[in-house]
Amino acid sequence: MPATFCIPTSLAAKLKEGAREGKIQVAQMYEMTSQERQDLFAGYVDQATAMQINAAFETAISKKTLQAQKRALERWAEATFVGKDRVETKKDILTRIKKLDELGALNPENTDQFLQDLVAVQLGVTIRPEEAQKIAEFSKRLDELSSETTEWGTPTIEYFKARRETENYLDSLVPNSQLRVGTSIIGRGSMLLSFKSPFLNIISNSVQAFTQATEKRLANRKLSGANGGAALKYINFVRKVYAETGYDVSRMESLVSERKVLGEEYLHSQGSGVVRKVGRFYEDLVFKKLMGAPDVAFSAIAFADSANIASQKLAMAEGYAGQAAKDRALAIFKDATRIDPLSPQGQMVRDQARADAEYATYTNDSVYSDVALGIRKLFNSIQPDLRIGDQMMPFVKTPANVIGAGLDSSGITIAPSVAIRMVKMLKAIKSGDTFDVASKENFKGFGRQMIRAGLGTTFAFLISGLFEPEDFIGEYPTSEKERQLLDLGNATTNSVKIGGKWISLDYFGVIGSPLVGMLYAKKYGNNLPNTIYQYAKGVGIQSAKIPGFSQFYDTVKSVKEAVPNNTDTIEQNIGDVIGLAIDYARSRTIPGVVYDIAKGTDTVDRKTSKDDPLSRVKSAIPFLRQTLPVRETVLGEAKDTEGLVSTLLFGSRIKTASDSKVVQELQRLDRTGNLPSIGDVTKTSDRVKTLKNHLSEEEFNEAISTFGRWLREDIEELMSDPYYLDASDEYKKKDIERVRENALEDMLEEYGYFDIPLEE
Repeated sequence: MPATFCIPTSLAAKLKEGAREGKIQVAQMYEMTSQERQDLFAGYVDQATAMQINAAFETAISKKTLQAQKRALERWAEATFVGKDRVETKKDILTRIKKLDELGALNPENTDQFLQDLVAVQLGVTIRPEEAQKIAEFSKRLDELSSETTEWGTPTIEYFKARRETENYLDSLVPNSQLRVGTSIIGRGSMLLSFKSPFLNIISNSVQAFTQATEKRLANRKLSGANGGAALKYINFVRKVYAETGYDVSRMESLVSERKVLGEEYLHSQGSGVVRKVGRFYEDLVFKKLMGAPDVAFSAIAFADSANIASQKLAMAEGYAGQAAKDRALAIFKDATRIDPLSPQGQMVRDQARADAEYATYTNDSVYSDVALGIRKLFNSIQPDLRIGDQMMPFVKTPANVIGAGLDSSGITIAPSVAIRMVKMLKAIKSGDTFDVASKENFKGFGRQMIRAGLGTTFAFLISGLFEPEDFIGEYPTSEKERQLLDLGNATTNSVKIGGKWISLDYFGVIGSPLVGMLYAKKYGNNLPNTIYQYAKGVGIQSAKIPGFSQFYDTVKSVKEAVPNNTDTIEQNIGDVIGLAIDYARSRTIPGVVYDIAKGTDTVDRKTSKDDPLSRVKSAIPFLRQTLPVRETVLGEAKDTEGLVSTLLFGSRIKTASDSKVVQELQRLDRTGNLPSIGDVTKTSDRVKTLKNHLSEEEFNEAISTFGRWLREDIEELMSDPYYLDASDEYKKKDIERVRENALEDMLEEYGYFDIPLEE
């Protein structure tokens, strides 16, 4: 039987009864076609099982000698008429093709001899004889090229090119639906088609590369390896292979490893049709060039650096010295670059180097990434072709592992890790291992974990010393007035102020978690226990950013907000739903770089309206965006954009801080716990809502802008009053709230609120 299939015993009994009655005869089956044999078995079992049984029969009769056929038919008869309730693992596609080719099943002399079911079961798709013959040609070509290797022991670039051509052809035989290609490839490709996404990836990987390089040197007690030139040459080789074929040989577990993008499942867009053609464009530009190429470069650097240091350490441990040690280290290094090393030393070095390459690029398997992938899979399962999870979370493994690596660097995971390792060690001792063996096995790599935590907390402590408490904004705001203060300062959550710019802590990569913890401790800790608590709180807040958690919360929140409540009209809720749908479609059809260009070529930020859902689309289109009204703060000041270059490279992760006297005073009062009410009156005032219903959109925008300007001018005047300067912060808060109420009354009178009939 094929390795992938076993007949359940209940079905085998039916087949056995057919054989007893003489209706199933092996001699007659030789003369039948694939379809005729399948129809025969379908009289006793379901169609899918009938196909599998015939495939197994065709495997047996395809043997080259009569003796081999006899043994194979005996095994087939036992499996068919006795059955076995288990399923074995399917081999990779290239191995299955090679097996079929060896059996001659892919190159029939005529179509009647084509063993269709055998080929279909092995390849997972029903194909025509001419397609089978083409696959056989691909297989022959791969066999010819596989005998040639490079100096690194890997197949040549020509081999990988031929393999890519083979896989693309096989994928075209089983194309993904156009809806799946449109949502999972084109949709998320549009969101990622920008300069800021790969730029963030490069910055984050650079931080990880520096910390990991330091960690490796401390763990191995060596500054460098003996063969830096060879390491650099290998890095260039890896990059060239990827650029020309899309394969990353530095992270391959075996030659038949499946393709992945940033460590995740690869979804192809091969096949006919415009949608799939556009999908291939996004595959090449976004996933391969923009996101994949930098990732592979960092992977190759990490692999080569790790293998270079480890190979020298092994050579010296074997007793070599001087030039002999360098030569021996080079031999181990080159063996480790093979996808299948020939020596135990090469295999050991490759395993560690590949693990370092995965950790350096955040593509390693971890609890964090498993949770994130599980949540995305849950969203995808709602409608498999729509792939909602892929669109909400374009990539989850990398960001999840960034958070995970940050937690490791923070030292928070040390205690749980020790506890888990101790339990495993005690179990091993109980099972018969000695203390030395059990402790060595279960505490393997713990030294590097300690070094990682020590480096992370040390770097974070040193960096945190560069900032004052007010130069850091954490995961607040927690209220409407704090949200407005954040907006007034033109800040972004989880950021630090550097040179008049608010910089997102996303750019600190693996240092982000311990740095947030240190900054929380510095800003909010007032004694040792509270400082420790604030550090853990800051790190914990970062851990909540594992992809999936926030998306799940936002989804529930959006659904909840779309449900009518006592204050919203049906029209308002319908408008919200339509607006969300349009915004969703816009972000997945208009490439991110187009939106960045639209925003970067505008001098001010723009306001979208629930009453005009298409305004969300206009905001993403260059020049059409300028037709939208200017977005202002609650103080009537226009929100400036950051300029084209900054918007393209950083998006909203870097903003110019607003340091006006009024904003500085409000921020100071906030630090003393006396922040006055500065919320958006369009949301907090029923009188303003009533006024809105009696004004045109243009008039209402003018009224709100006037109120903000008057409020700012009144606060500036108040701040110059000697009485205000001498007052306590508590009274200053009340004074600002008083002038705010006066400004609101003046605006309502100016725009006719008090002329509105009372019954309205």
